[in-house]
Amino acid sequence: MKKLAAIAAAVALASAATTASAALLTQSVSHVDSYTGTTNWSEVLLSLPQFDASLGTLTGVTLSYDGMFSSEFKYENTGRNGREVVQQVKGELTFASTVLGNQTLTTTAKLKTTVSGKDNAIDFGGTAGYTRTLDESDSLTLTWLSGIDDLSGFIGTDTLEFLVSAFGTATNSGSGNSRSSITTTATANLSITYDYRENMLPPTVIPGGTVPEPGSIALLGLALAAAGAAGRRRQAA
Repeated sequence: MKKLAAIAAAVALASAATTASAALLTQSVSHVDSYTGTTNWSEVLLSLPQFDASLGTLTGVTLSYDGMFSSEFKYENTGRNGREVVQQVKGELTFASTVLGNQTLTTTAKLKTTVSGKDNAIDFGGTAGYTRTLDESDSLTLTWLSGIDDLSGFIGTDTLEFLVSAFGTATNSGSGNSRSSITTTATANLSITYDYRENMLPPTVIPGGTVPEPGSIALLGLALAAAGAAGRRRQAA
């Protein structure tokens, strides 16, 4: 009887450990969509797939919005005197979703450069000119958790759709005569990560009986080892 009790206790402990481990085990899957274009542009469609419920039970969602405005400034001073020139770029990216609402990212960047008087070469370089790129980015991350938030809108076989618009302004400002040009592009990125618990697979059934899973075999081995240890202790006593 004592041997059977030891076996039962070992099985119970191993089973509890396995159950706790399974409850804490989570997986994740991520998806990304992005677009880059010369500003200004509007209502570009980005889409992310919903969570496939066949993978398991959804426990959390992380959605990241990322945006960047990049401006290439070209400037050449054609006046006699040197001067200070200010390069500035401002941008606004809007992500509109009928399911998740609207989110807006804003950027601003500013840089000052001193150039000499004209050098008689329109090359947007040297001491009287420059060619440079000014980048600025912004991001936002939102999280939803099971038990706190409603995750039903993320589950299905459809997609989450976002209409993205980008509007930017860039300036090369300085007194006197000059030649300049500016090209601005905006990049929008969306990424989503689903955290979930995998569905537990049932034991494999074959004609004439059921094949135990590897976990069951391991439990049996632990139980037998515990029983053997208990028997040795009694003999030693």
